[in-house]
Amino acid sequence: MEYYNASTELMLKFSYRNEFLLKSEPYPLLQYTYIQECLQKNIQINLQIIYIELPRKSKKMMQIINNEPDIFPTKIKPIKPIDLMKENELNTQLLPLQPSSLLFKFTLRLRPSVNAKQALFQLHSGIYYGRRCLFSFEQMTWDNTFTEEKTRTTTLPIANLLPGTLLCFALTNKQSESYFLNVSLFRSTARLLNGSYEFTLNAVNSRQNIANMKHLYPDGFIGSSCDESTPNNYEIKLRFDFQSLRFYDNDEISKKLVDIAMPTPTAVATAKQQQHHESSADMANGEALNYLLGSLNDETQYMVREPSWLSDCSSAPIDALPCVLHSILADIHRMILSDTNNTANTTIIYEKFFSMYKLINLWPPMSFEMCFFLLDCTLPDAHIRSYAVSQLVRLPNHLFLFYLPQIIQAAIQFEHYIDTPLIRLVLKRALCHRAIGQKLFWTLLNVNTRNGRVMFELYKTYCGLTIANDLQNQFVLTLKLNKINQRIRAKNIKDASAMQQALVAHLRESDKNSWRCVSPLDTGCFLGSLLTDECKVYDSFMRPFKLVWENALNPTNERFELIYKIGDDLRQDVLTLQVFRLFDSIWKKNSILYPNEDLSQLHNVHMTFYDVMCTSDTTGFIRIVPNACTILNIYHRFNTTTTIKRNVIYDWLVTENNTSQKIPLGKTARRTNTTGATNEPMDSSVPNSVLVKFRKSCAAYCTAGFVMGL
Repeated sequence: MEYYNASTELMLKFSYRNEFLLKSEPYPLLQYTYIQECLQKNIQINLQIIYIELPRKSKKMMQIINNEPDIFPTKIKPIKPIDLMKENELNTQLLPLQPSSLLFKFTLRLRPSVNAKQALFQLHSGIYYGRRCLFSFEQMTWDNTFTEEKTRTTTLPIANLLPGTLLCFALTNKQSESYFLNVSLFRSTARLLNGSYEFTLNAVNSRQNIANMKHLYPDGFIGSSCDESTPNNYEIKLRFDFQSLRFYDNDEISKKLVDIAMPTPTAVATAKQQQHHESSADMANGEALNYLLGSLNDETQYMVREPSWLSDCSSAPIDALPCVLHSILADIHRMILSDTNNTANTTIIYEKFFSMYKLINLWPPMSFEMCFFLLDCTLPDAHIRSYAVSQLVRLPNHLFLFYLPQIIQAAIQFEHYIDTPLIRLVLKRALCHRAIGQKLFWTLLNVNTRNGRVMFELYKTYCGLTIANDLQNQFVLTLKLNKINQRIRAKNIKDASAMQQALVAHLRESDKNSWRCVSPLDTGCFLGSLLTDECKVYDSFMRPFKLVWENALNPTNERFELIYKIGDDLRQDVLTLQVFRLFDSIWKKNSILYPNEDLSQLHNVHMTFYDVMCTSDTTGFIRIVPNACTILNIYHRFNTTTTIKRNVIYDWLVTENNTSQKIPLGKTARRTNTTGATNEPMDSSVPNSVLVKFRKSCAAYCTAGFVMGL
């Protein structure tokens, strides 16, 4: 393609993959799956250098070009001068300046559902800030066949409400029906809700991992979902009879932060870190993490000993910011619940609140792993969450993809509004990196929350026609496989060979080229023709399918083997594999930082991982580990099913590494120790490098599995 105003650029292409790398991209080659596969298989890496023509970007003086597209272009409106009367009017609308005698109240109206059977419900309601209860209303009984309207009052001054405060509702009955609703009391413009609003309560699903606190669910998502599977829809109308009140804007907050004097955070800890070994900093950060985990646990929060640096942030470790913020919010929570509701108490509350903002502005960059503690439901403030997003921006794409499940969860579950820095970051990365976008698509496909549906529609709108068609082909592929699975299960076939014949017959009903698409597990791999003769059904409870494709870019020399599983929640596998990869990276990092005789052995513990892509709550694809053999198959190979025979694995290693010496079935190989002594009947041994590799791998998986409680 020729451009009128073009420049020739070099591009690196990975052979037999749809993966490219521009010379301007500062990302490591190791993030690409093709490079990882070549290193694991110890085969040659084939790369190509190609030339492309790109249109030049016009750059004005003192203007910085942003490589990421701006989905929500910011419109800067000119500031108009306001007169003195207007300024006084704005000051009277400030929420913190309201008198302490003005208490928060609202009116609710419950309407019956059309298809609901008569039942008595208990309505629970409360006001929460970051999982901390500010006020709990009395329980109310409601007959779901009648309309109920009631005004609820509190003893909570309206001036003590902070941005991020939630009004939580829950409906329960004796038939174990539960519904919940969380409403943010502030708009995205930091104005308190006023007027009337209608919501639909959300059914509590057993698959949702949300905590029940006094029958309420402050950990749940904000607003109403669009779950069509809910049999009964209960609507609630809320009315807030307040004038338009607002919180401080950014300019007013900046002026208040100037007057706050505070020592430089982590200054003492940073100086000690420079004088002593790095391990001292790791111990301090570990102490901060242990305190944070203990304080967030409802069972241990009152038993955790407070570190000395909570009162002096200058001696706090770098990763202690979440701990300090939670400590300040705990003080604010105690002051709000105190009986002294007066103007002086409100002033102290906002002094502590603004000191938290000042602390964030002065805090040095911390590890991005700790940023996730700033994005959960315990810290709903927008300023804190914006700081966490500013740290996550530094993540390269391969690490962003690694932590994408947690990032998406924070975006769809804990963001109070649709247009937030975190949601913008996720959408920008998804549009700029195809693998991130594909994973975002499959994650949000069946999400019914407000934020999830908006993000899903935005990505589909802006991803482009080519990517949209590829995702559509993958979606059609899953529908066809689900239909084949239903037809096979309907026949109630028990025999494995008959089931495989049925699978092959159903696969051949479609043309083999109709199965061509981009791999759901790797956007750089293009699945070619489906090799139906090599597909089969595994002899397990869920009867997963083994599917084999040609590599469309290298059809004669490479194949892609995937498992399609129906009936299991593969999200558990995704989380387990993510933690295993995290263990592997920590061990490798420590062996590089501390290269002594012992830790250097951990440089490579030979952990082999496979990829999993969940297409729904009960379906998903699994990449088959090449040349792998299960323990069960090894025992079957040696005509034994007992795990007491310890030599079976050793015998299998002998047969795999000594091709010239085949062990007869029922015989045992001779095991040679380091001194040369043998105590086995046959003269065969496993190379020492193979044994070391096997032992390291077993030790790594056993250690990681024990820590996870598997």
